Amino acid sequence: MANFDGMIKMWILLPAVLLLFSGCEPCKVDLPSPEFHEQFLFISHTYIPDPNQNLIDSTVMRIDFERFDKVMLGGDLFRSTTTDTATFLRADSIFDFRADKTFWAIGNHDYDHPDMVRNYLGRELFFSSYHNGITFLVLDTQDSACSIVNDQLNLVQNVTDTLQASTCLMVICHKLIFMPGNPLLEPMIDSVCNGDFGTCSWCTSPNNFYQDVYPKLVQVRERGIKVLVVAGDVGNKVKHFEYLSPEGIQYIASGMNAAVTNNEVLRMEYSSSTGVPEWNFFPLTALPQH
Repeated sequence: MANFDGMIKMWILLPAVLLLFSGCEPCKVDLPSPEFHEQFLFISHTYIPDPNQNLIDSTVMRIDFERFDKVMLGGDLFRSTTTDTATFLRADSIFDFRADKTFWAIGNHDYDHPDMVRNYLGRELFFSSYHNGITFLVLDTQDSACSIVNDQLNLVQNVTDTLQASTCLMVICHKLIFMPGNPLLEPMIDSVCNGDFGTCSWCTSPNNFYQDVYPKLVQVRERGIKVLVVAGDVGNKVKHFEYLSPEGIQYIASGMNAAVTNNEVLRMEYSSSTGVPEWNFFPLTALPQH
């Protein structure tokens, strides 16, 4: 880590209290452009599941990410993304972590040295951003065993309480934290999520989503703002998952299994004519490539 720390010493981690408020871009009013048509990409679980290698799917490496206005990473990029400096920088060369358009919801396979990510990006692993009418809220679901607590919960509350000039709130996370505690969805965890229901570091764990986060999302939805919760810890058992809650909160999950050929990604079209993103599950091999 000494060499890595030397490379990135110019990036200084801001104090937590400043991160909490400076990361809340929705607090300002930034009206969307009069006319626009954009494409977003959500991609997750891209590593090759070989314990003897630390590699990424070759098709993913050839994606032309420049063709997308937002690139949302649902975690588990490499088998051990932060195990060493070389692997992390290789991942960065593919996904461009510091680009304004890149949102990374860190996963359990990215979590060997989370401070490597914090120091390189100069911010926390949870943050918010506003763009053209959409507020993006990125969560760290590895922290506190899938529970959203402390400064992260404060960020959720601050964003949802002060949301302005947005037609959509998009919550991006790795674990499907909306499944535990839901009478309909919890029994489906072991057949949908990569991490079975339990309390291990890769498990889909019991958490406080329905106690502390979901009511805030419902309040946003009741103000006429579309709410999407997009998660990435699928791919081994199912390629995608969708569920619309009775209160109108849309859950979406998308992920890959690099050991098979029929992989999908989540692609979104967003334009001034619709005001909210429209999505489909798109074949990985059909994406634009270099």
